[in-house]
Amino acid sequence: MLILSCFWLARASGVPFPASSVHGPTETVELRGQPTVVNFWASWCAPCLAELPLFDQLSSRLVGLAKVVAISVDSQWGPAQGVVTRLRLTLPLAHDPTAALPRALDARGLPATYLLDADGNIVRAHFAALTAPEVATLESEVLGLVAR
Repeated sequence: MLILSCFWLARASGVPFPASSVHGPTETVELRGQPTVVNFWASWCAPCLAELPLFDQLSSRLVGLAKVVAISVDSQWGPAQGVVTRLRLTLPLAHDPTAALPRALDARGLPATYLLDADGNIVRAHFAALTAPEVATLESEVLGLVAR
């Protein structure tokens, strides 16, 4: 069994994520109805860029079971779009140009990842780049939420 890094923080059960949906360049992503992994990133954040392909792969594995959405906090979409194109990302994307959501969550920097249950409540938060083994553990936790 893998142990999550010390940067995983358990949140009080029932604490709602401050949005029920997020808007992307091509779609609106609903954050309720299925467990959801929300990752905040920016084009200038090297650790963010290192973990984005892991979230893209996770999104592909969880299709129909849970959602993974990557939210850029770049002030303009152009630099984020460059990253999306270069990394060939296919996961749902959103854009928060004022970083209002991470501020509302009191995020401790980037990257910041939140695991939400199907009701949109925060289950856990992580404030550092995730490694492949940590993403595998996260996937197991997501699947545990799906089974509830």
